[in-house]
Amino acid sequence: MEKKSFIFRVLSRILPENKREPEFVSSISMWLLAGLLLHLILLPFAFHSDFLYIHGSAFQLSHNGVINIYSYLEENNLCEGLENACFGYPPITYFFFGATQFIAKPLLINFEEWVDSIVELHNKEGVQELFFGFNSSNWNALLLKLPYLFFDFGIAVILLHLIEDKKKAIFAMVFWLFNPVVIYSPFLFSQFDIIPVFFIALALLFAKKGKDIEAMVSLGIGFAFKLFPVLLIPIAAIILGKKFFRTIKLGLVGIAPFIIASIPFFFTPIYWKSLFGASTTPYVVLPLGIFLSRLFEMNFGLGVLENTPIFHLGYFLIIALVWVKRKSPREELYKYFLLVFFWLFIFIFMRPHYFIWIIPTLAMFIANEKKYLLPSILLIIFYVIAFILPFDYMTWELFYITDKAFFSSLPMPGALIDLFFPFPIFYRLSRVFFVLTSFWFVLELLKKKQKGN
Repeated sequence: MEKKSFIFRVLSRILPENKREPEFVSSISMWLLAGLLLHLILLPFAFHSDFLYIHGSAFQLSHNGVINIYSYLEENNLCEGLENACFGYPPITYFFFGATQFIAKPLLINFEEWVDSIVELHNKEGVQELFFGFNSSNWNALLLKLPYLFFDFGIAVILLHLIEDKKKAIFAMVFWLFNPVVIYSPFLFSQFDIIPVFFIALALLFAKKGKDIEAMVSLGIGFAFKLFPVLLIPIAAIILGKKFFRTIKLGLVGIAPFIIASIPFFFTPIYWKSLFGASTTPYVVLPLGIFLSRLFEMNFGLGVLENTPIFHLGYFLIIALVWVKRKSPREELYKYFLLVFFWLFIFIFMRPHYFIWIIPTLAMFIANEKKYLLPSILLIIFYVIAFILPFDYMTWELFYITDKAFFSSLPMPGALIDLFFPFPIFYRLSRVFFVLTSFWFVLELLKKKQKGN
């Protein structure tokens, strides 16, 4: 009897019953192994300064036992230059990465010296050469980013559950695994948006299975890691709740993980200021986070000092549409998520790691309707040109931990494009086309809702 590989046996257990045939499992095993191996290879060699910022703060938990990082940073005058945003992430993020460091602690090399030199990006203090140009900074980055692979694998498998048709399911999984956005955001740029994205995908899976409470808790955990999933909680509560009071109940379940995680810091003013960049108390803060506060900058003028933010107006209209269409099948929930994200991308000041938020739902959308593949590819191209290529800290600087002398000597990607076409014009056009393509997707999704699709 032929001995099956470990990943084959695992997949045979965790896949839905209609996708456990040996031929199908063998096929996706190859794709999964190739995708995960590619992501694993990239883990050690690059990261953005955000990665150092997050782990520099989490160091205080794993090595010094500091529980309230917000007060600690403020009391030690470590918030200067950050506009009082000492640690701009919810507490679960701090505890998760602190726990990651604690588990990896015996294997980390010169970690304290490495973290202490954090104020100078990619400082070589505390860095040892190990073998063939692989240094201790690469090793530490590998260990600290390994958890990303769990969520990476999880999203790939969830997509196989969410789509019934086998060929479409494989397409969605491959679209995820080999997507340049997915390769870049967690594995090169090294932000952790892949974690809340995993919980969004998990929420869709629970919703499909009729487990509404679990779906809302999953969205809430995503919200507790990063604030953007809060935009999806009202949408999910309406589609899953159908009736008014059940919708309210599910909405409260959705925000519960964030509220519970915030209880120890509830009366810490710097906590609320760090997360929301506004008032010092939670009672007068709209919990949409610093990144969403930028949305207020694009608005309709209604007179002196009177403005209506466009994104928020559109968002509440989307909620109204969802309420009208609340009897839509729960399997359609991902399309409403997609609609919210596309509307968001039109107006927000995009950071390169934001675009991963949309990839699982976009994969499902394209898998079911292949005519949207080309517009999606164009959207990704516009995203790369507009939000990655123009900036050194988004491209070669990410690789300074591997060989600063070499990568700092390379010309900017934008400079290479400039040899053939004026890059400033190319860059601006790409931003315009990114917004226009996002708006086109919004219109397409609205048309489908109007037709009842």
